[in-house]
Amino acid sequence: MHGVPRGNDLKPPGPYTLLAIVALALGVAAAFGCFAAIAPATFDWTAAAEAGTATGTLALAFVTGVLARLTYDEVQATRDEVKLTRSIEADRHRPTLVIANRREGGSSATDGKRYGSALIDLRNVGVGPAVGVRLVVSHPDTRVTASADPVVAIPPDTGQAAVISWSIPMLDPDPTPQGSEPKRVPEPRTDDFVIEGAICTDRTGTPVTDALLQ
Repeated sequence: MHGVPRGNDLKPPGPYTLLAIVALALGVAAAFGCFAAIAPATFDWTAAAEAGTATGTLALAFVTGVLARLTYDEVQATRDEVKLTRSIEADRHRPTLVIANRREGGSSATDGKRYGSALIDLRNVGVGPAVGVRLVVSHPDTRVTASADPVVAIPPDTGQAAVISWSIPMLDPDPTPQGSEPKRVPEPRTDDFVIEGAICTDRTGTPVTDALLQ
C-alpha cells in the first residue's frame, strides 16, 4: 500500500496536466448541460457554463496548492543547503584550544592590596588560527578579582600563555573579634581559578564562543 506522497516527491504539473484540467471542465460542463435541460433535445448552456467554471476553479486551486507546496519545499531545501555549506566552511577555519599547563605567576603588594598573575598555557589543536583569545575565568573566593588578558593570536599547532591578572586585599575585610588582629588573605593559586571557556574569532572574523575544549 503506497503512502501519501510528500512534498519532495511531488513533481510540478506539466502541460498535459493543464490540458486534462481543461478537458475535465468541458466534460463536466457538457454533462451538466445535458442533465439540466428541461427538454431532452435542449442543451442548457447556462448550467454548463456554471458547472465548467466551478470545476475549472477547483482544479486550478488544487494545482496552485501543489505549486505552493513545491515552492516551499524548494526554499527549505535551499536554506538547508546554505546552512550545510556555511557549517562546512566554518569547520575549515575553526580553532580549538586546550589547556596544556598551569603555572604560577609573580605577585606584589601595594596600597593594602596584593596583585599577581596566573599563567594558563593554551594550545591550538584546531585547523585555523585563534584570534583575540580571551579566557572566561572565575574564582570561588569572592574576595578575588580576576580577569584574563587577551591573547593576540594562537596559530594552529602552536601554544601560547594566557595571563590571568588578579588582585585581593592583603587583610580580610570581614570584621574580627575585638582585640584580635585582622587575618591575612592567602594568595590565590593558579589551580584554584575556574576556566569556564574561551572566546575568540577565526581567520574570517567569525566569532567562536566555544573555542576551549573542556
